[in-house]
Amino acid sequence: MHGVINFMVTPFHASLRLNAKGLQENIRFHAAAGTQDMTILVGGGMGELLSLDVEEHRLVAEAAVAGAEGKMPVVVGVRGGYQLAMRMARNAEQSGADAMFLL
Repeated sequence: MHGVINFMVTPFHASLRLNAKGLQENIRFHAAAGTQDMTILVGGGMGELLSLDVEEHRLVAEAAVAGAEGKMPVVVGVRGGYQLAMRMARNAEQSGADAMFLL
């Protein structure tokens, strides 16, 4: 991974529910634009990682990988104590993310 690291903002609905489809579409926009040397980082740079539960985290990871369509690397944020961090790391791994950003 090299070039620009794009810390994606995680969108939420007005009801404060995660908008995973919106995240996927935002990332797909970059993938379709043919952006070169860009890495997508989700759940790790804008503070939302602290408010995502494990299921929402899984959805963020899956949406990012699906949106990138294999055209750019995806890094997924991971945080917490050992048990939480391990569950989030599994989410990143099972989604097909290229790397993890450990906090």
